[in-house]
Amino acid sequence: MVTKTQYIIIGLVIVVILVAGFFAINRWKSGESASCDKISNLAEKDQCYWLLSFSTKNPSICDKISDSKAKDQCYIGVASSTNDCEKYSLKPEYKDICYANIAYSTGDFVLCEKISSDSIKDSCYGGVASSTKDPSICEKISDSNRKEKDQCYLILISSIKNSSICEGIFDQDIKDECYIRLAPSAKDPAICDKVPLNPSTQEIIDNCYSNSASSKNPTSCEKISNSEIKDQCYFSLASSTKNSIFCEEILSELIKDSCYQSIAISTEDLALCDKISFSLDKKNCYSAINRLTSV
Repeated sequence: MVTKTQYIIIGLVIVVILVAGFFAINRWKSGESASCDKISNLAEKDQCYWLLSFSTKNPSICDKISDSKAKDQCYIGVASSTNDCEKYSLKPEYKDICYANIAYSTGDFVLCEKISSDSIKDSCYGGVASSTKDPSICEKISDSNRKEKDQCYLILISSIKNSSICEGIFDQDIKDECYIRLAPSAKDPAICDKVPLNPSTQEIIDNCYSNSASSKNPTSCEKISNSEIKDQCYFSLASSTKNSIFCEEILSELIKDSCYQSIAISTEDLALCDKISFSLDKKNCYSAINRLTSV
């Protein structure tokens, strides 16, 4: 049975063969295996056949490869359907990888069920779930391989951005990472509450609360520890709600003045200009509103 590590190595071998074959590209003319026949070095000849079969999608050229592993990898590379996986003389572990590759390319998780190796089958489900952005496919990964199932959910959070995905994760470290990745786009302060607090996540949490602040969640700004982010949070909340009460919570006099001026002008409320401490800003506030109301 092929382990997950061996599965990755097999994939890398295929890449190496493809790259090495690129350097042999001048050794053959497209569609003419006779060009590869003239190469004396067996490894280079096999690489030439592999590249030619891959570029022409012609599995019969794989038959010319002398190395059995490379031949199986060649068949996998040109297979375009499960029928191809079944008709080539592949070893069971390579047949499994062939099924997995077809499942990835078609986005059909049902093909993963043809795989006999549990580890490759689970990797297949994870790969299809990622390519189709369907978290329900993660559920098909064996419970005995819980970490891979959790990683399947974690990969999806960047594109789906739904907290229910994090809730389905069993491993606490992976669950914490899921909430950390979800936090920047969160509009629900409850998600911010679930991000683990440590020196490296404090700013993430503060920004999460700032992003989630709204007329529905006005208390989010209170939970921010960084004074600059907190001030900007109250400024944004005041601007979006056109309510100067949030300006009063701002510590920085400069940002507070800007907040009052912004709300005063947008609501044409001269009384708010009186709350501005810097005289020039106060004067500009009066002038701006007078221009608006005199039109």
